[in-house]
Amino acid sequence: ADSLAYLKARTEPIDVLILDSLDFDRDANASQLHNLAEAQAALPLLSPGALIVIDDTALDRGGKGGISVPWLTASGWTILHREYMTILTRS
Repeated sequence: ADSLAYLKARTEPIDVLILDSLDFDRDANASQLHNLAEAQAALPLLSPGALIVIDDTALDRGGKGGISVPWLTASGWTILHREYMTILTRS
């Protein structure tokens, strides 16, 4: 399924968003850009206490979250946990 199309068509609030699309080892740049696009598409749908979970962030250059995690933290999100997955919540 196309995650971006799904997120753009969705109207219900999201409490937990898990981002794990596109394998990082196949095309790192495409994986990071897609992850950012998913986060941006979901942002208006996220409930006040929502969590964002991004997989594979312990890989080289921040893995899938290499672009989206800095963007989210600059947008007022706080990292709760960062190991192989990164979990963020609104500040």
